Amino acid sequence: MSLITDWFSSIKNDHRTSDLREPLNQLHKELQTGAPDNQKLHKLLNELADLTDQAAPKADGDLQSRLETLATALRNFAGQLSTVV
Repeated sequence: MSLITDWFSSIKNDHRTSDLREPLNQLHKELQTGAPDNQKLHKLLNELADLTDQAAPKADGDLQSRLETLATALRNFAGQLSTVV
């Protein structure tokens, strides 16, 4: 949970990442339920991956490659959840 909170804190004041705020907030809320819905998590993780991929080309320096890596990791995790569903 702290990772999501840190991520949210780092993007909250950047207009270029405003699209990430709502799905990230939804992911945080879903995880806080204590019994998260795997299908909902799968959808949110893929949405975050897509939005992260879209933000990557606008990033400066090595942040672009880090965002691309994050998008891949989010998709991989979503894929792992889909095998559990």
